[in-house]
Amino acid sequence: MNPVPAYGLQGSWSYSKDDAWLVGLAGLIVRWTSGVWSSVESGTTADLRAVWGWDSRDAWAVGDGGTIVRWDGLRWSVVSSPVSADLNSVFGSAADDVWAVGKQGTFVHWDGAVWASVAAASAAGASMTGLWAASRTQVWAVGDAGILQWDGVAWTKVEGFAMWGIWGANANDVWAVGQSDSWEYPVGRTSHAHWDGKTWTFVPEPKTDWPSFTSADSLFTVWGTGRGDVWATTNTAANSLAHFDGTTWSSVPFTDNPTVLSNAHLGGGVGNAVFATSNVGIGQFDGTGWVLRSNGILGSFSGIWMNSPADGWAITGNSVAHWNGSAWSIAATPTPSTYLYAIHGTADNDVWAVGYGGVVIHWDGATWTSTKIDGVTYVQSVWASNPRDVWVTASEQGAESKVLHYDGAAWTVAMVSMGDRVGSVWGAAANDVWVAADSGNVLHWDGAVWTTTEASVRFLGQISGSSSHDVWLPGYAQDGGKIVHWDGTSWTSSPGSEKLGHMVSLAAVAPNDVWAVGYDGAVGHWDGTGWTPIAVGFSSDLEAVFAFADGTVWVGGIASTILRRSP
Repeated sequence: MNPVPAYGLQGSWSYSKDDAWLVGLAGLIVRWTSGVWSSVESGTTADLRAVWGWDSRDAWAVGDGGTIVRWDGLRWSVVSSPVSADLNSVFGSAADDVWAVGKQGTFVHWDGAVWASVAAASAAGASMTGLWAASRTQVWAVGDAGILQWDGVAWTKVEGFAMWGIWGANANDVWAVGQSDSWEYPVGRTSHAHWDGKTWTFVPEPKTDWPSFTSADSLFTVWGTGRGDVWATTNTAANSLAHFDGTTWSSVPFTDNPTVLSNAHLGGGVGNAVFATSNVGIGQFDGTGWVLRSNGILGSFSGIWMNSPADGWAITGNSVAHWNGSAWSIAATPTPSTYLYAIHGTADNDVWAVGYGGVVIHWDGATWTSTKIDGVTYVQSVWASNPRDVWVTASEQGAESKVLHYDGAAWTVAMVSMGDRVGSVWGAAANDVWVAADSGNVLHWDGAVWTTTEASVRFLGQISGSSSHDVWLPGYAQDGGKIVHWDGTSWTSSPGSEKLGHMVSLAAVAPNDVWAVGYDGAVGHWDGTGWTPIAVGFSSDLEAVFAFADGTVWVGGIASTILRRSP
């Protein structure tokens, strides 16, 4: 399964502008190779904070709980760590000289054989956040304790002012960045300091074309490609980067997607490449300019509907994303902007998405149009058999729930449920529509009347089926996490479903081919006799699934996770 680059990327290392590692939350590791993103198993579900590589067959990533993983040219694997404190940064001067630092004043060193703790009394209890090494006898670390230097024998504090990021062009040209502190010091200490080989100097901030700084402003991270090409990000100026051209610092706008740079982590390596990773995007400086590398799709994928292998739709936050067979891109955002909950379609010119505020948007093959259903707030689920037969569920906090129907001309209330919140809707045909409620009641429309059956589980997920005699429903974790099945006569618990965990969404292709996804990266498959857990290498909660008969499966979830399984 291959993801779109995900929310929560924390660190990057590049061998060239076309070859880089990025690491992030929940053990996420992705590789950038000649314009293509691919996921690589990390061997851990711990949050990873930083990555550094000596060469293409030797790289390290570190993260929470003292986690250390190593790339050997073929795979990433967990390496024994001497500490349990969170590690924030890793860097080295050689294959047998690698350092990592983290919380609680943690310093660890790799000598080519083992990782070992190294004492740094001047950083005791502090959170250390950055590393850069010029040689075995000149290594710099920054964090709450200030700037520390390793001389080959011991760590010594050389500056007590807290800094967050560090990078150097060479041993006599090193930059450290952090928070401006002019409110505390009458003379004023700025947010960036420079090492010239002899002393650290706090460099004056430009008075022109630079975002106005206050005591809360700071430079977040720093990286560069050479002496006259240094970049830094701020924690407040989302529309610009700081750039040093060898003489002065100035601001440089990043217009492709300005919010990418808000609290972005800068990183790189060799090959004139710098990456900016944040909660909302990935930018790359390729030696000539900044380009967006994430297509702007970062958020939670909470609904997926595929018309064909080359035509699919997903909802992410307040937007609809489109798959054209090779890439995802943002296709629409409802006006006024609102959070979207579900999506479904019947053809390439008939796709529906619903969301907060009673909003319903529709794709007719050419444009998206937005309408609003009066009298409802949370429109949670949608299913359609054709453009003149559309069903949605809607609820109000502490009030009635409704099932509404669209006949091609107007929305009407088809059913009202008092005190029992209706959740999702699915149908096999216009006269065979199913609605699940939180209590475990399942409502069925046969074209004339509604009837109720009891599924014996409380429901919070997405109902699905392949026919009127093959309907599936995931139950709440407090009910043992069961998935129940309707065979045309009664609801029964399906064997082995309790071992999958809390599943929230299903995609039924056939009675012997059903997919389920849920919390903590859980994926399961039903083959007609039992459920089998499927490992995907992610611990992020998964919220949506769509499956084709040929075995292709799409999965979406939080942290911008979207996965594809090829047959």
